[in-house]
Amino acid sequence: MPIKAGWVFRKDRRQAVLGRIAEIPYLSVAPPRGTFYCFVNVAACLGWKHRDMPIEDADIFTSLLASEAGVKVVSGNEFGSRKHIRISFAVPEEALELGLDKMAKFVDSLS
Repeated sequence: MPIKAGWVFRKDRRQAVLGRIAEIPYLSVAPPRGTFYCFVNVAACLGWKHRDMPIEDADIFTSLLASEAGVKVVSGNEFGSRKHIRISFAVPEEALELGLDKMAKFVDSLS
């Protein structure tokens, strides 16, 4: 029974994350298959700048997101994609909501 309860918890959290990411312009995500993380496509943000710092790949995107917005995600470069970031939704719900709000503001600040 605890396994099923955990699955329901993650499924609800996953749906909330997918819905929130869908609201952030220029980001997209495909539904993950039974995992506790998702890969977010940030390709539309590549080539843009944050305070005159060009965003050339997911490494730079994640570095700036951490230093400028205080949001820690993993670069897709570690998984073979320069155009994706990995977001875990196995964190407290409040932290997840705050992180996604900060991510939306960060993306909005790009030029």
